[in-house]
Amino acid sequence: MCELEPIQRPPDLSCKLIKPMCLSLFDRLAWPKAERVLAVYKCHAYHMTRPRVELIKSRLQELYAMTAEETEAYFLMNLEKQRQLQKRRELKKKMKMAFLKKRKQQQVDCAYKFLKRLLVMGMRFAAKNPVPPLLCVRLRILSDVILEQLCDLRGISQPSREDPDKCGLFMITIADWFAIAVEVIYYIVQHKKNVELDDIFKRFAMEAADCSKSEFLLQTTDPQIDFECPP
Repeated sequence: MCELEPIQRPPDLSCKLIKPMCLSLFDRLAWPKAERVLAVYKCHAYHMTRPRVELIKSRLQELYAMTAEETEAYFLMNLEKQRQLQKRRELKKKMKMAFLKKRKQQQVDCAYKFLKRLLVMGMRFAAKNPVPPLLCVRLRILSDVILEQLCDLRGISQPSREDPDKCGLFMITIADWFAIAVEVIYYIVQHKKNVELDDIFKRFAMEAADCSKSEFLLQTTDPQIDFECPP
C-alpha cells in the first residue's frame, strides 16, 4: 500500500515592508553629500567663523579625495569666480539704473516738448480768436490766477483789465482761454469719475441682489417635513 506524501504548504508570497534601519538614516544625516557641503561653502562661507570654514575644507578634501594644495587652489578659484560674478551683478545693476535714469529723462524731455507745442498752439489760437465773456465768477478768479503766473514767468507787471495795452490785452486773452480750457478739462474728468462711480454702484447693487436671491432660494428649497399624526 502506497503511502501518501504530506501536503506541503506553499511559501508565503505576501509582500513584506522592509523598513530601513535608523542607523543608516543617521549616517546619511551626519554625512551629507559632497555637493551639499560644497554648496554650503559657496553660499555661506563668507559669514562663518574661520574654524568652521577650515572644517568644511577638510571635509571636502576627504569627499573629493584631493590634497591640501589642490583643495586650496580649488577654493581660491571658486572665490575668484564668486568675485567676478559679484562684479558682473554690480555692473549690470549700475547699467540698469543708468538706462532707467536716461529713459526717465527722455520721457521728461518729451513731455516738456509736448507741453511747449501745446502752449504755442494755444497762444496762437488765443491771438486769432476773441475770447467769450467770462460770466462765471470762478472762471474770472481762475483767469486772474493764470494771468498772474504768466506775468511772473515773463517778468512783466500784471496788466489791468480796465485799460490794458496791446501786450496786456494779449496776456489777458491767453489767461481767459486757459481758464476756459481748465474748466472744460475739469468737467470731462469729473464726468468720467461720475460714470465710473455709477458703474461701481450698479455692480455692487447687482451683486447684493444676487446674494439676496440665492439666500431666498436656499430658504425656500430647504425641506421642512412635519410629521403629523393621522386623525
